[in-house]
Amino acid sequence: MRKYNWDTTFDTSNRTMTHTFSDRVKVVCDFRFKIITTARDNDPIDKFSFAENEMTVSDYEMFLIGIASTAEQLSKLDYE
Repeated sequence: MRKYNWDTTFDTSNRTMTHTFSDRVKVVCDFRFKIITTARDNDPIDKFSFAENEMTVSDYEMFLIGIASTAEQLSKLDYE
């Protein structure tokens, strides 16, 4: 089983949680508006709401693992 790592920071005043996978890939979870945004090179590439259908912790973990896998592949392309 692969193990992935990412840094997580919390901005409590803005009610956000940011997962940083690399200098190019981040996921921002905005608890105020219940929106999760995935960004590559600081440009949003995917955005969805969890207001209607809340994600379970397991679903969110699987989502983050998928992003980590993609970020790793992107990182490998940077070095080719």
